Amino acid sequence: MGVGRDLGRTVAFEFGLVVRSIHYWLTQYDNIQVSMRNQEEDWVEWTPTWGLGFRFPEVEIRYQGRVTNGTGRPGVVPNGRGFAGRGDATLASAGGNIIVAPSGPLTLGDVKVVTHQVSLSLPLR
Repeated sequence: MGVGRDLGRTVAFEFGLVVRSIHYWLTQYDNIQVSMRNQEEDWVEWTPTWGLGFRFPEVEIRYQGRVTNGTGRPGVVPNGRGFAGRGDATLASAGGNIIVAPSGPLTLGDVKVVTHQVSLSLPLR
């Protein structure tokens, strides 16, 4: 949802908010140890957005920004001590197309992604 406002013919601004709810179930099979585990995960991502535009007879300049706040990179909690991200050896590849299954409880760490976009529009005549 969002709102926008034109201030005369040359300036416009916009503000918005996107909210997204994610919910999934993971079923993991380990054919070597003949075991299985299930895990349920859910989280909410929210993204405030903003924009500003300037219109001139020969060109339009727009700026848009957003910040996505939510859950990101999966990891493993090593022995209950906290989040282990990128460098966790349990997430390393065993070679080829095989990925070693994590052995500890899974977790999803918080993430924030900031995006800026500037555009320049020229009319074709």
